[in-house]
Parts: sequence; structure tokens; C-alpha cells
Amino acid sequence: MRDEHKLMIQILMSKGLIGERKLKDIYKTVKERCDVTDNVSLNEFRNVINTKLKEVSMEIRQKPDEDTGEQMYALVQTMESDLGKLTTDYQPQQLELFKKTVGLIMGTPDGKASSTDILNLTEGLEKKMTKQDAEETLDQFVEEQWLKQNEGYVWMTCRSIMELERYLRQTYQPDQCWNCKDIVVKGQVCSQCEIKLHGYCADRLFKDGRRACRNCNHRWV
Repeated sequence: MRDEHKLMIQILMSKGLIGERKLKDIYKTVKERCDVTDNVSLNEFRNVINTKLKEVSMEIRQKPDEDTGEQMYALVQTMESDLGKLTTDYQPQQLELFKKTVGLIMGTPDGKASSTDILNLTEGLEKKMTKQDAEETLDQFVEEQWLKQNEGYVWMTCRSIMELERYLRQTYQPDQCWNCKDIVVKGQVCSQCEIKLHGYCADRLFKDGRRACRNCNHRWV
């Protein structure tokens, strides 16, 4: 593995989750810093790295952000494990809180849970944690881009979905987006037939102004 590959891996490890536009800028900087003159595309560059990362059960994966549709990239573990890379970065009680948070999120129709409900999970943890500690842990999950938080609600980033996809499919049988057929956690739901769409898929479907479910023709709200 050459210096430019190692540098890109270090950046992905430190950032956690990077959007495609930002990653292209980073790739350009990496090539300049390492004096790379090869005309290699970002995808080809990633494939070279992934070939090497197979030896350590890791991979650079990409998935669209569930709201915006921008392709996002993260370094994930490929070995079979419930919580993947999180198991090496967090304490047991933090992992238990994260796992219960995922369960809470997956149990909601739109893939969001209130931060208050998440903090109340401390009452049922096997390894005791104060609500203050839970709040600090939640902030850490957000800072390291495992979760997003806004206006009192919390949801999973595509980093956590990529890392936990096997676990999510085996444990929760998550919904499939009616439009793109990929797994959807946070999305919009038809109030009549209950099909689910990613936010960006809904934007594309309703771009013509006809906000009606494409499955049952009920008004989409």
C-alpha cells in the first residue's frame, strides 16, 4: 500500500463520514501531497485500497444520505459483529445504550427517536449509567457521526447503517424504499398503504408537483 492510500485511510478514520464532494477535494489534496501524477479516478483509487483492506476485514463503503441523497463514504468493518467498529471504540455501557437506541429508532415508523426517550433508556441498562453520562455519550455518538440530532430528535447516519447493515437486516427486517429498493431507516411513510421512501427519493418522485403515493395514489403528506 502506497503513501497516498495510507493517508486516505487515516483521513477517513479521523473524519468518520465524508460526503462525495468533500472526498473529491480531499483526494485531490492527497495526490498533491504525495506527488501522485497517475490519472486514477476516485473509484479506482478506492478499489485499490479496498483490495488491501480485505486482509484486515475492513472496507471503504458508500451509501446515499437518507435525506439529501449525497453519496457518503465511511471506513467500516466487514467481519461479522453486531456493532462492528463501535465495539473497539466504546465502553460496554455505552455500547448497550447505542444498541438500545438503535432498537428504539428502528421501532419508529419514520426512523427517528426523541432524545428524551433515549436518555430514559438508562433506567433499563444492565450496566448502570447516569442520565448525564448518557447525554455526554449521545453527544459523542453525534460528534463521531454515528447518529444525527436535531430539534430534540435523533436518527442514524448512513455511517451507522453501513456499519450495522447486516445486524439491522437480521434483527429488525427494516423497510425497503419503494423507489430505490435499498434499506430505508429514516424516511417518509404513506399514511394509507404505509410504503416508505427515503427523503431524497420522495423529492425525486414528487418533483413534478403531484404529491400522491405512487403505490396507492393517496395524497402524500
